[in-house]
Amino acid sequence: HIDIDDGNECTIDHCDPETGIWTETLHCVAQDECTEGHCNPEVGCIGEAVKCDDYDVCTTDNCEPESGCVHTSIDCDDYNACTEDECESETGCTYTNIKCDAPDACRTAHCDVSEGCIIETI
Repeated sequence: HIDIDDGNECTIDHCDPETGIWTETLHCVAQDECTEGHCNPEVGCIGEAVKCDDYDVCTTDNCEPESGCVHTSIDCDDYNACTEDECESETGCTYTNIKCDAPDACRTAHCDVSEGCIIETI
């Protein structure tokens, strides 16, 4: 009896009486959109998680098995009407104070965190 096993779990080993021993490469199939099928010669097919990081701190990155990577924008709202809220892809959320200007010398302006700029007559 001839041993045709090549010791590689990524191949299927065959023996054909006419052509001799030959191997067929094992094709590993991913289980879903969040895994990549790879073959490890020692253990065979393995599934590795798909890397979904888009390197943008303004998104949360996750993987949905049916659709793959999903990048959802984060909410930078600080619920302060006196700031302008933005997200910079490298630094994250930024909050810039807004300036409330009185339109003339007879009125004053200030910012209320709930309402934003308030103009009042002196």
